[in-house]
Amino acid sequence: MSKQLIERLDAHQRRHMKMMGQTYADGNSYYRRIRDQRPADAVEVAARFIYLNKTCFNGLYRVNKAGNFNVPEGTYTNPNICAPERLRDCSAALQKARIRLGDFKDIVPQKGDVIYGDPPYDGCFDKYQKNGFDMADQKRLLVAASRWSAAGAKVILSNADTRAMRELYRGWTIHDARAPRTIGQRVDSRKKAAELVITNA
Repeated sequence: MSKQLIERLDAHQRRHMKMMGQTYADGNSYYRRIRDQRPADAVEVAARFIYLNKTCFNGLYRVNKAGNFNVPEGTYTNPNICAPERLRDCSAALQKARIRLGDFKDIVPQKGDVIYGDPPYDGCFDKYQKNGFDMADQKRLLVAASRWSAAGAKVILSNADTRAMRELYRGWTIHDARAPRTIGQRVDSRKKAAELVITNA
């Protein structure tokens, strides 16, 4: 699959650069055409995802209420859409991995497993997916994390440094952290933000 994916991304790279600053007769850019596609083939799905990630605004992933990716195109002059060696390295590493899609509550860890949770942060923009992630979901995550901890897993969670999160995870080990922000409309607005790293040890 990696060979087919590289070939498809190379085609995206060439067509994107050829259409830079231009639109088709329908007024859409190459980016918009790919964004509006709904491919079923696994290679096409992967190629579309990587292409959009490399060419959308700040590599942001966000969907609307219908579940459709709606991030506008970024202003890159030479996006690195196809990186063959990196893709081959990732492919080799993933041969040893099992990837599952599901709700975090369904995770059943073994003793000694390490679980890292990085939910949408409290008090921040939380509409990256159509159902959002509200305080009820934050509390669901705490319930799941407590169960993982009781099963002997090492649990690491990150979140915004808010009163609600400090209160929610009272009794856990809370570490203060400062994290750079690389997503923001203006470069000068991207500052280090106060975050929490929460662990069960």
